[in-house]
Amino acid sequence: MYKFWVCCLLLLSFWGCRFNPNTQNKGAKYLQGQWLQVNNNSNNDLIEYKNHQYTFVRDSFYLILHNVSKANFANDTCYKKGKWTEFVKGVYSLSGDTIVLKGAYVSKSFRLKKSVCYTTGNFEETLLYQSNKDSVLVLKSYTIGKMVFKLTEK
Repeated sequence: MYKFWVCCLLLLSFWGCRFNPNTQNKGAKYLQGQWLQVNNNSNNDLIEYKNHQYTFVRDSFYLILHNVSKANFANDTCYKKGKWTEFVKGVYSLSGDTIVLKGAYVSKSFRLKKSVCYTTGNFEETLLYQSNKDSVLVLKSYTIGKMVFKLTEK
């Protein structure tokens, strides 16, 4: 009797198993690839600024933030004399000309962040898509302003 129930349980588990559907969307075709922010000469006049490097793969994004700060962080080992890098991973959605990015700050390998250095937690950014010509992408951030990106890898 015991063998009968074990066989029934095994058969039910095999019949009940199925693959999860592919839930990843194709994303916007014009965004796909790696985009590097073109340096703005006025950045040298700022006390602090960030250069963005986006990689869009289907409906996901990977962001590398190259931070520069002239502020004095004293002996803080995290900020390495005013130049440090942060990483973000997440998904994006489109609504008309608006790109909504939602993700989290992650480690250099784009995995769960264990370090307490730099920014941690959720990342959310809303960008306004302005144009995309000849491998140049123009986005407007509500917090940073106009950003120009060059396609470095498709």
